[in-house]
Amino acid sequence: MSIPLIEQMSATAQIRIKPSKRERTGNFEQILEGITLSNSDVRRLQACTRQEQLARALYHRRRYLRYVTEDDIRLRIGYLIANAAYVSERKRYSTNNLYSRYWQTRLAHATEALAIRNSTSDISSEVVLRHLPSLRFTTPAEKGLKHDTKSNCLFRYDKLRYLRRLQELGKILLRCGSTSDPTNNFARNDPNELCIRLRLLAEGLDIEFSSELSQMADNKDSFDIQIHHQTDFFMFCLSEVYDWRLLGDFGAGFDSENPDESVGCLVITDPDQFRDRFLCGATKFLSRRASEFKHPFEISAGRALYYDPYDPAECAPLFENPLVLPFAKRREFTYQHEFRFVIRPDLPTDFVPTYAPADIPRFGRDFLHLGDLRDISYIVPKGVSARDEQSHYLASKDVHFLAAAMGVTLANSGEKLRFTYSVEVKEKGRVSTPNLMRSRRFNGGSLQLHEQEIDIVLSTDRCDISVALRDFYATFDIREQGNHLMQFQAHLHPQGTSICGYRAYLACAEPSDERIEASRVAFRFRSSYIDNEGREVSSSELIEIDGYTYLANVSGTGPLRRYPTYRSLLSAEMKFIQRMIENRVKKLHSYECVSQELGERLSAFSVA
Repeated sequence: MSIPLIEQMSATAQIRIKPSKRERTGNFEQILEGITLSNSDVRRLQACTRQEQLARALYHRRRYLRYVTEDDIRLRIGYLIANAAYVSERKRYSTNNLYSRYWQTRLAHATEALAIRNSTSDISSEVVLRHLPSLRFTTPAEKGLKHDTKSNCLFRYDKLRYLRRLQELGKILLRCGSTSDPTNNFARNDPNELCIRLRLLAEGLDIEFSSELSQMADNKDSFDIQIHHQTDFFMFCLSEVYDWRLLGDFGAGFDSENPDESVGCLVITDPDQFRDRFLCGATKFLSRRASEFKHPFEISAGRALYYDPYDPAECAPLFENPLVLPFAKRREFTYQHEFRFVIRPDLPTDFVPTYAPADIPRFGRDFLHLGDLRDISYIVPKGVSARDEQSHYLASKDVHFLAAAMGVTLANSGEKLRFTYSVEVKEKGRVSTPNLMRSRRFNGGSLQLHEQEIDIVLSTDRCDISVALRDFYATFDIREQGNHLMQFQAHLHPQGTSICGYRAYLACAEPSDERIEASRVAFRFRSSYIDNEGREVSSSELIEIDGYTYLANVSGTGPLRRYPTYRSLLSAEMKFIQRMIENRVKKLHSYECVSQELGERLSAFSVA
């Protein structure tokens, strides 16, 4: 049962967050021994991949989403994925980064929360992934940043005409906590600025009720809590990261032929100097409007405090320090890495509002002037047009592919094909804090990982191995972008029937990115499949793509030859499989890929 805490002048509740219990994680079997599950729950967990089953089992120790509606859990799944996934410099979705473990675990929890309820409703990609932009947005005209990215900078994403006004005049239109943005842009429109809404389990709270509310303390499992600001406040929001994804995110709904209406990025290279100028401009702003306000104002700056509205531990600061409230932002916006400048009334500690929360006095938006900022900033403009779509990339968002790339299978029913693969790790993904477009590559050597797992849900037609293969390649491309697929075996799960296998024959000695060149490459695919009349058919098809190559010789001797990269091979295979699907080839038996230039076999696939 959930009950709202209603704020009244004569009825109060003092809330504290109980300290989190430290629990030993243990392995999957040890966790199962410590919780009570039905046989169907155990079978479902055992059918998951190793990484997923551990996270799902841990959720049963503390089912904090127990009283959250199914619709809200689906939206939660969307924003968890949208925070782990990003748009890479290769203009594709990727989840290969060092910041995704938190999101993977929470996604497994949310998926398990739906599975416990036997929820079978499909999850709409476009609805739940509203925080993840389509790949069709225009990327920057300038690929890299001009400054030393080791220094901490601030970034402002907005229409170019507003950015030029900000850079040349220092003219800022302040938002208010009460500002309601009518645009259908989920990046800007957070309705929880003046009222923070939480739903927390009673077991994580220590609540002292006044006598008027004492009856609420008994037999309540969860509480809907509203934390109201005592006053409105002004703010100016920037980001601490450079990320193409934010150009697509903040540019939603701004399609226009006018270049000034496109979204760019203002890079503030000297944040300390910007803070000084903001303080000076805010002081003049407050002096000009002093007659309107009853209290003195405080000017502060800092990172946004992101909180999970269902997790008491993450919400603890909201109850402990009222000064953090203007910086509080729901966890779903974490990807923005927001940095705020806040101008708020400096209220006495014993201040008690004489108005109800709904009647809080609203401030009006107004301009702040900082002066010329061109000496401490520059603008990264967007390109001329959006990139061309390519069929072997995800042209649109797909919640199932993106979840599988994070190691979580959303579907709870139907047969699954488990791909167990080996990968050569050549790229660590996103590791730079200020510049999230910079992926880190190994210049020498690499790490090989084996027994990695991806589950692909089979369509109703189990004979359609081409679709399963396409889905695996697409999921691998998102999860391991920049890394090399060496081999895989696939079997029906949990029955264990072997289905197919694959091996790549390219050398594992690709050079650093500086020695890899973009070029047109061609691959010959020789395949065998069963047609609709049961006859075995052999075919040969040439696939040409815009790929990457490098010069090398065999074992350090002989003439230099031009070799295709692993990423080019995977792109070609994805395009070949897509053509097979378009030609309605279901019973694919085998294929091998040969380099048209070298005449050498690069990979081979066969059905068991």
